[in-house]
Amino acid sequence: MSGRNVLSRYKRALSVVEKWPLDPLKNEYRDMGSLLRKRIDIEFRQGEIAKFEDAEKCDKMLASLENIASNKYKDLYKTEWNGATTDNFEDAQKFVSDEMMDMLRENAEIGIIRRGINRVKEQFLPASKEQKRLS
Repeated sequence: MSGRNVLSRYKRALSVVEKWPLDPLKNEYRDMGSLLRKRIDIEFRQGEIAKFEDAEKCDKMLASLENIASNKYKDLYKTEWNGATTDNFEDAQKFVSDEMMDMLRENAEIGIIRRGINRVKEQFLPASKEQKRLS
């Protein structure tokens, strides 16, 4: 692969990571944006002399990442957002946050179902509803 092709792929990869937001609720090892940045640094470390085993595979992966970063399929197949446990995106983000993972580790002695129920109560039930329920 020529240096020009590597450079164009590198520019495409950089444009993808510029669009990809960092998730403040996750650490660098769990955040997709952070992992993409590291992977691109590794793959293109040698600059123009970088070699790819399969240039076609590299192009397909970049195209897929570009589609995801630009919300191509989200815009193409619009749906009303709802989840199995919450009705909005912000609450769903809290479920996969580092804070939630830490809480799960801290309560490892409790069964996973009870732990999840307790966390949902703490996180999403207003204090007044919980207090009424307990009295």
